Amino acid sequence: MEEIIELDYRQTLESVSTLTEAMVRCFALAGMEPQQAAWEMGIDYCHFSRMIRPTDSRNFPPDLIVKAMQKAGNKFPLHWLAFQMGEATYPLEMISILKGIKEALEKDGKPVRFSLYL
Repeated sequence: MEEIIELDYRQTLESVSTLTEAMVRCFALAGMEPQQAAWEMGIDYCHFSRMIRPTDSRNFPPDLIVKAMQKAGNKFPLHWLAFQMGEATYPLEMISILKGIKEALEKDGKPVRFSLYL
């Protein structure tokens, strides 16, 4: 079952072609209509609707992306950006887990074939 959900999410990432669309999808995944999203963000709805309109030159301000993800309760724009670069995002706790695995391998004298950043 988990594999199906992951595949659907990947397909969702693949179906989005712009960051503006990723922002719209972020709110949609939270079940928020544009009016509610604007209200949650503290932005006038008319201005907000221009920010998320793909044909408008007034794009979603980069400084508000984190706030939008917090209000929506998901990280879809972050995942979309990473996906565009051929990467994936993981929680910072994953670094601690990988560090433990690396130390255990090194202690056993086994070759370590990955690096940790951060």
